Amino acid sequence: MDENQRNSSLFGIFLLIVSLFSDGMLAEYQRRIRETSTSFTAYDMMESTSRYCAFFCVIYSIVSKEILLLIKLPSLEYLFLRDFFLICCLGALGQLFIFYTIMLFGPIVLSVVTTTRKFFTVLCSILIFQHTMNFFQWISVLFVFTGVGIDMFYNIKIKKEKEKKCAKITV
Repeated sequence: MDENQRNSSLFGIFLLIVSLFSDGMLAEYQRRIRETSTSFTAYDMMESTSRYCAFFCVIYSIVSKEILLLIKLPSLEYLFLRDFFLICCLGALGQLFIFYTIMLFGPIVLSVVTTTRKFFTVLCSILIFQHTMNFFQWISVLFVFTGVGIDMFYNIKIKKEKEKKCAKITV
């Protein structure tokens, strides 16, 4: 592996860690907002999240000089606006599902769903594009499956215990 590939891989791992950390922190922060504010709706959360995402994307595109390509792209690719609009609509729909999941089930369920989705995306990419994985990478896959499984098991166990306590109190 040459130095350029190594740096690219390290940067990819860094982005993955930031993404997973952000998912966990965002869900917990939104749970606190949901508990303390009765006037803050799912749409308000979606708007504020979109503003922060747009801010960081603009900053990154300026720093990486990719904003120049973004300015030229609509004139180079005639299907750009259609695809751009479709991505925006699907992103908004996905965010609605995320925020309603938080509102209805809480951040822990969302965290499990998000982690599982990302894991299966990586696993499908490995299988579809026939990437090779070494022993330690397969051990990591096993850790993710085990972690998600244990988390789901304990969440179900805690829920059943709460239901039993509520049933004893009402009887």
